[in-house]
Amino acid sequence: MTDGVPSRGYRAAAVAARILLPRMAVPARPVVVVSFFTATLAVGVARADADGAPMETGDTTALWKFSCYGFRDVDRSGVFDMGDRAFADLAVVLTKDGGEETVQFSNIDGFANFSTATGGGAGIDVARPGPYPLRADPPQGFVATAGAKQTLVFRADAVVPGGLAIEESCAPVGVAPDLAVSGSVIPLPGGNVADVTLTIAGATGATETTALDAQGRFAFPARPGTFKLIAEHGPSGATQVRHVAVARHAVRLSAIDFAAPTPEAGTSVDRIERIIGFDDLVGAGGIFEVPTGYGGLSWRNLIAVHNRFYDGPGYVNGTESGEFVAYNSSGAPASVWRDRPFDFGGAHVAVAWPRGAEGDVIVRAWRGNDQVHHDRLAVSSAGGTFFAADYRGVTRIEFSHELHERIVLDDLRIAE
Repeated sequence: MTDGVPSRGYRAAAVAARILLPRMAVPARPVVVVSFFTATLAVGVARADADGAPMETGDTTALWKFSCYGFRDVDRSGVFDMGDRAFADLAVVLTKDGGEETVQFSNIDGFANFSTATGGGAGIDVARPGPYPLRADPPQGFVATAGAKQTLVFRADAVVPGGLAIEESCAPVGVAPDLAVSGSVIPLPGGNVADVTLTIAGATGATETTALDAQGRFAFPARPGTFKLIAEHGPSGATQVRHVAVARHAVRLSAIDFAAPTPEAGTSVDRIERIIGFDDLVGAGGIFEVPTGYGGLSWRNLIAVHNRFYDGPGYVNGTESGEFVAYNSSGAPASVWRDRPFDFGGAHVAVAWPRGAEGDVIVRAWRGNDQVHHDRLAVSSAGGTFFAADYRGVTRIEFSHELHERIVLDDLRIAE
């Protein structure tokens, strides 16, 4: 996809914003009718085809659309409430009266749209009255928190276009990331992973040892809270300690490297952390190259964009705050730097499109001319991952993708 070419829905919203509010600096968010159902009948003008999806003109089929709304359950309450966000590309599976399953994926507004018409036909999901089981199929690394399984009942009704009416609308379907901590341990040069013991201490003080695989990788389920990880290399007696906070996302730690150079004295102790979220940067048009000086840093090849400017699900699902994120233009490496050392606490990381999950995001960092960190992250367009970098006293960070895909970043944590 070419940078700066917006999705059809975003273009329509921008046009509407210019017509209705000609003096607005930022295009208005597209207006979506808060209804789970939209009737569609043959008319000669453009109109909404169910929720959040524009429809082409010239369709003469009488049918009825119904939608199921998918949302990211931010507070994991099991209820769609304030603060929750639309979830794109959620698979919603409807079982037809003959037992066949049909799947629709939620669009970038969160709506999975189904069609009904008596007698069926091409593209028709519900053709007869009766009960239809429905379930959510969350992506890997996510769990359903609301509306996971429900049954929709349809009855014949000649008043409704398509001849079928629903007794009760589809309840919103909530998903949330599985809470877990993962990472890897790199022993001293010439050392062996088997010589390293990794101990986890929870907030209560209870400790347990977690296993490392042959490559030094580890993962363990977690609850919200703060954990202390202690890696001990038996033969040398060397110890590495990491602190990690788990809240609403899975956490991917940077490598615990026994050979990593330590930062210079005075570069990373008790600094004030600030969050760079890109929402205060973008003006008219919804897309903007991140300029040198933003956040007190220099930037190369990072584009700030409204999360609905493109149709990629990762732009929406990778948004942690506000409505803007940053991505690497053309899938090329992007970098952030400054002559004076700074700490990089981490960032929320996703890929823009599902195909991006086929390769790793690569994060590297330098202290002057010396590369001091190198991490590979397996992330997806579903979002839900916080990369806890804990890079201390660095002067440059680079983000790249091994398949040259677009990486979505939000809420970078920088400490001075």
